[in-house]
Order: sequence, then structure tokens, then C-alpha cells
Amino acid sequence: MDNEHTASLYEQFLDSRLIREKREILQKIYREGELTDKMITDFAVTLDIVVGEGDLESRYYDFLGCLDSLARFETTGLR
Repeated sequence: MDNEHTASLYEQFLDSRLIREKREILQKIYREGELTDKMITDFAVTLDIVVGEGDLESRYYDFLGCLDSLARFETTGLR
């Protein structure tokens, strides 16, 4: 990682417990132009997700879709 800010976001993603938070962090890294193929792979491995081959943008959107699917099943409060 090129800078301290990106490293901090990387750690935040890994430490975050909620999928929605992970999604927001991923989007922030992407918007800032700091997302790499290695980061997508690392993040996906921590969630036991396989993101297919392709260019960075297609892999990003594939991974984002997986996070959206996981977030639908995430509970954040008591029922």
C-alpha cells in the first residue's frame, strides 16, 4: 500500500464486523483510486468468497455484489 491512509482503510475493512461497514470502506478505497487486485483478493479470502478473473473494475463490482448479498442476511439488532 502506497500510503498510511490506505493502510488504515485496509485494516478497518479487516477489523469491521458488519458487512455494510466493509462495503462502505471498499467503496471509499475504490473512489480514492487506491483499490488493487491484491486487496480485492485479500478481502474476499477473509469472507470465504471467490472473485473471478477480469479487470479491476469488473472484479470490484463482482465483489460489491457479493457483499450486497451477504448484507441482506446480516442482522444488526434484536428481533
